[in-house]
Amino acid sequence: RISDRNEIYDVLEDYGVGYVVLEDKEYKSTSLQWLREEVQSDRFLLCKRVPIKSAQKTSQSKALAIYKYKRHTRPKAGKILTIKIPLIETTLKIPFDKLSEK
Repeated sequence: RISDRNEIYDVLEDYGVGYVVLEDKEYKSTSLQWLREEVQSDRFLLCKRVPIKSAQKTSQSKALAIYKYKRHTRPKAGKILTIKIPLIETTLKIPFDKLSEK
């Protein structure tokens, strides 16, 4: 969905993203690789690295990195998060306006 590096910030601000969690690895996806590079900028703060412990050799010596987006805002009005769940052949549509009501 992201065709330009700057669109990353549009998505973060549209959906009110406060934290980004990434696996410490190179990504084949261009947009994920751009995000991985962007979290190294002064717009983000590395909060923690969490080692992944696994008996599987493919998961050994990996970690998750948690970054705080310093320009975090509330989600924009009318935004809907759409999550496709192929395992149960359904799609969830979550209106952010309903989630942020007090």
